[in-house]
Amino acid sequence: MGYRIGFDIGSTTIKAVVLDENNQICYKSYERHKAQVRQKALDKLVELKKYTLLILWKGMQGKTDGAEGLL
Repeated sequence: MGYRIGFDIGSTTIKAVVLDENNQICYKSYERHKAQVRQKALDKLVELKKYTLLILWKGMQGKTDGAEGLL
């Protein structure tokens, strides 16, 4: 099974979503990082390692919808 992960680190929060191969949300989170950006990002990646990861990194600016788990 292949998963896709969306990960956004903003100025105050970290948002993450995991979609399965049918584009169904199987995980989502919205957390404040309280200026501990690196540690919180690492913690989130460790938490998500149960999903087989192929990490594609793309930096971009824009709005997200944390309530819906969409990035």
